[in-house]
Amino acid sequence: MKKKGIISLLSVGLLASSLSVGTAQADSNTYEASKKAIEGQLETNKPLNHNVISPSVLNDFKEKTLNSLKTPKSFSAKKSNAASISGSSGSPMYESEPNDDFKIADTLLNDRMTFGQFDDTFDIDFYKVYVSGKGTLLVGGVTDTPSDIDLLFVATEYDYQDHGYLEYLDSEYDDGVEVQEYKVNKAGTYYIPVLDLNSSETDDVYGISTLFQAEAKDTVAPNKPTVNKVDNNDKVVTGKAEAGSTVTVNVGKSRIGYAKASSNGSFSVNIPVQKAGTSLNVTAKDASGNVSKLTYVTV
Repeated sequence: MKKKGIISLLSVGLLASSLSVGTAQADSNTYEASKKAIEGQLETNKPLNHNVISPSVLNDFKEKTLNSLKTPKSFSAKKSNAASISGSSGSPMYESEPNDDFKIADTLLNDRMTFGQFDDTFDIDFYKVYVSGKGTLLVGGVTDTPSDIDLLFVATEYDYQDHGYLEYLDSEYDDGVEVQEYKVNKAGTYYIPVLDLNSSETDDVYGISTLFQAEAKDTVAPNKPTVNKVDNNDKVVTGKAEAGSTVTVNVGKSRIGYAKASSNGSFSVNIPVQKAGTSLNVTAKDASGNVSKLTYVTV
């Protein structure tokens, strides 16, 4: 799991028949294409940023991932992934073949281990996980036989597309567990292709697990805006407010104009000319919907 180097493919000429050769070529092409896409996404090998997610959450996730290896893992009568999902909470799930494409990916549940095996030389296993909103996604991979399985995995959008919904941050390998960290910018379903860089047939088992931590909701209201003097011939109200907030100018409860504050907090709101003595009240609302206290100004 520690190495991510390029490997040579087995010669398809060793296969017994032309049919098996064709199948192996197709499998190897799919394997190689996925390996290239995964390595491309992980080419920036950055160390894990422990300021993104709390160390206690990270350590607990790694400990659960390691402890899962102690769970009995029998694939003689492999359970289906769907059946595993309906099992008791926290119990491990098992890969269900075929799951070698985005369209037939097995479902993962956050904070619940799924065990898998590679059935042939060029086997790729696809998983999917639903994320409920913005936040941080951890993906952990582990095997009790790292000498046999060199596990390669990544979290990605469907078909390796990149709309900016999921951003790879960093990763670390420690105590036999690889943990990758992603910033989630949009709720949705994301995919985790898994393959063995050793590309060898083996009965050894690997585990894959995810954990999502939602972005803390902003509940702090902006400071009330600072408003410049307004005269009875002015058609613009100017001042300073929280950067990016929406500034609204009202007369009583009636809105007469609004605009978004710039990145440095400056705002300029167009309004109809008001009579001298008119009382205006001005508020700022941030992206989370928090509204400031009123600022009053008399024309």
